[in-house]
Amino acid sequence: MWKRVSSSKQKVICGAVLGAGAFAVSFLANVLVHPPAARGANLLPFTVKQVEQMFGLDNKTLFPHLNTTFARRNDGSWSHEYESQAEDGRRRTVLEFVDVERLVTVHSEPVTQSIMTRHLSLAALPSELEAGFHACDGTELAADAEHKTKLGYDLVRVSSRDSSGAETKWVAPALDCYPIEMTATAPDGRRHTSMVTEVQLGPPSADRFIAPSGFAERSPTDIHQMYREKIPGAEHFPGRTLRLFQDRYDSGQRLHAQ
Repeated sequence: MWKRVSSSKQKVICGAVLGAGAFAVSFLANVLVHPPAARGANLLPFTVKQVEQMFGLDNKTLFPHLNTTFARRNDGSWSHEYESQAEDGRRRTVLEFVDVERLVTVHSEPVTQSIMTRHLSLAALPSELEAGFHACDGTELAADAEHKTKLGYDLVRVSSRDSSGAETKWVAPALDCYPIEMTATAPDGRRHTSMVTEVQLGPPSADRFIAPSGFAERSPTDIHQMYREKIPGAEHFPGRTLRLFQDRYDSGQRLHAQ
């Protein structure tokens, strides 16, 4: 997508409290990781609804829980809808998706009612599809792995730790190891948790891959400027992130024009 990198270590733990700009970017950076797929893949299609929660250093909730929905088609296309709380205190819904058939990634920005569409080459498609939740990689098959059952699925406990923090997930092998429960802890102790509350098998609703009605296509630079005008002192893309996003956007526009 726009800034997805590496694992789902959830640097959103730190960024979420800064408001929709940092929160949305954090989600785009590494909130969810989607399994490897390719054009023509025959993957299990499903939709999950879940609850996200952030906890501060005092172990108190940073703000009310956030509802999110993740959906995947059998060709690997995925959609993520989540609630974001901006610096003005309002909560809004963000939609982002990768569409394999159209070869695009789309991200909505509700404060400015904008859409960013990045056109993809076939070569770039795999990385966009892999930049979400980690699919089963064999660790879930460990003989000493812990198991439990939830929502009718066998879950396996997998953990990891690196410089960005620690992460514990209960993944469902039957859902390509989608994390049904997850806790990510930053080095300073702040935590981000998520818990799936509902699983629906089958092709997701088509409207999960349609940009919100009334939103206008805009570049990252235009969105950043409008965001600052609507919420004085706030920034949608912090630091050098704006230039990175704009470069990717421009590259996609040139590709589409060919």
